[in-house]
Amino acid sequence: MNARMVPMNALYPNPDNPPSRLRGIEDLAESIKLYGVLQPLIVTPRQRGGLTIIDGRRRYAAADLAGRQAVPCVAAKAATRTDQLLLILAAGLGERLTPLEEAQVMRDLRADGVKFTDIARRTGRSLSTVRERLQLLDTPSEVQDMVAGGTLTAAAAVELARQTATTGSGTVATRAPARPAWFTKSHPMARLVRETCTHRDTRKVVGGVGCGQCWQDVIVADARGEVRA
Repeated sequence: MNARMVPMNALYPNPDNPPSRLRGIEDLAESIKLYGVLQPLIVTPRQRGGLTIIDGRRRYAAADLAGRQAVPCVAAKAATRTDQLLLILAAGLGERLTPLEEAQVMRDLRADGVKFTDIARRTGRSLSTVRERLQLLDTPSEVQDMVAGGTLTAAAAVELARQTATTGSGTVATRAPARPAWFTKSHPMARLVRETCTHRDTRKVVGGVGCGQCWQDVIVADARGEVRA
């Protein structure tokens, strides 16, 4: 598909797109001042005129900061909201979405009746990735905050979800597991985390036991069978 220059005032953020990470775009803006926008935005027509940004919200914000009047865009067909959500995920392989952002889009697709296999096939994700992303939404908000903040990996959070799963139906539970199972003194790994963690004076302590990194290390080691009873 060929790119064409589109005026900035003709472009609109997609309301279904996960919140974009627009902090720290100054370096990108400086690069755009020198070289322009090197990777075209992916857009689709709006019913009320103009174009909706499917992929490239960060580039758009940086171009605006750089004083650009127009940016290169590639138009994609997305007739329905479901088509747009699928395109957001597919495009997100280029402008990387966080695991939680992907999970939120996948949740909306499931709500629209899209099958797991269709989400995987039409977005370039594996079926296991789709299921694991959705499992993230089955974790308490404190766990999601740790994933978003980078103190817990998505893989470790999913392992916790599996350990405390309350449903085997293949869909994301709407009720979070009981709080005692999550990062507290009653967690099966709490004793080992307490014995392992030496960062309580320098890092945030989770559940009165240990830091998030030590929770993650112990949980991952346990999942691999590396923890002795």
